[in-house]
Amino acid sequence: MPFAISRLSASTHAKRIPADIDETSRELLADDPKGAVGALFGIEVTVHPPGHTIAGGCGVHGLYTPATADSSARIEITESVSARRDGFTILHELGHHLIRSDTTLVDELYELQPMDKRRSHELVADAIAGRLLITDADVATAFASGVTAGAMRNLVTISNASREACCVRGADSLDQRGAIMLLRDNVAIFTAHHSTPWHVARDTPQDDEGLFARAVGSNSHVAGETTVRFANGGTSTSMYGDAIACDDGWVFAVLTLDRPAAGGLTVPLGKFAPENELECTTCGFTFEPWGKPCVCGDHKCPNGHCSCDKGPPTKLCMGCFLQKHVDLFDEGSDRCNDTCS
Repeated sequence: MPFAISRLSASTHAKRIPADIDETSRELLADDPKGAVGALFGIEVTVHPPGHTIAGGCGVHGLYTPATADSSARIEITESVSARRDGFTILHELGHHLIRSDTTLVDELYELQPMDKRRSHELVADAIAGRLLITDADVATAFASGVTAGAMRNLVTISNASREACCVRGADSLDQRGAIMLLRDNVAIFTAHHSTPWHVARDTPQDDEGLFARAVGSNSHVAGETTVRFANGGTSTSMYGDAIACDDGWVFAVLTLDRPAAGGLTVPLGKFAPENELECTTCGFTFEPWGKPCVCGDHKCPNGHCSCDKGPPTKLCMGCFLQKHVDLFDEGSDRCNDTCS
């Protein structure tokens, strides 16, 4: 049975789908998402005050309603504390508008189950928003000397995109296996991956004495051999790390598996050995791992078992309609912080 598409595949679709939007229009969309979406696509955009809940939307932040015989297409968003975030939400909903008429993606997702199809749409819409907010010229300027932690900080400065959107574009621009991590108070808030065999869940604390912690308060990048910590408490094998702190307390880190992103470190590292077979500790079933691990760090066996069975319970997220660890929800919220925050 097919599953939701990968973030890398979503990025490929996001590059193709808005290809007909000319450069001038892209600049307008990046500078003024609300005004440009209305002027260029005839879509009515409504911004609700903070705290407003949009029923049936992407999380609680936005909703796209297609045109009908009686009304034009509409986008609604709930205003946040960040204009960058609001711009991303508007262009995410525009992504849903563009996806509706893309037969290539519709055909690819045809056999998916409803939840996997929804997840795939959300990934592509996210990637489209990131591409429209961050122009190719911005990427070329920021990454002229490579995808480094300093370059990630520069990309935020020269673009109108959210930090998370910048992480996605940074990961897409890597020329090797790796990831871009965004941290606050030494906690991994968001990680965008490029062909890595692991996944770091949102809000995962990192080692207090590690490379990321050393970057806080530093005026230059900190580079060296490092590991990352997963939600289940386990750590990765060694990789190359390059991290830098921003003036507002956020930290960007570029993690690579094959060679240093920032140079200066030539120590050979052990590679991630491919796991050909795993044995489920619950039912004893032997299986080949596939796709992204669960939030606990394990690959689920064909019977659905992982470490979550012995840990905190899960509940259904009403934003992405996936079962998520309860610690990925704010108290009283029915939307997870993993993909729907």
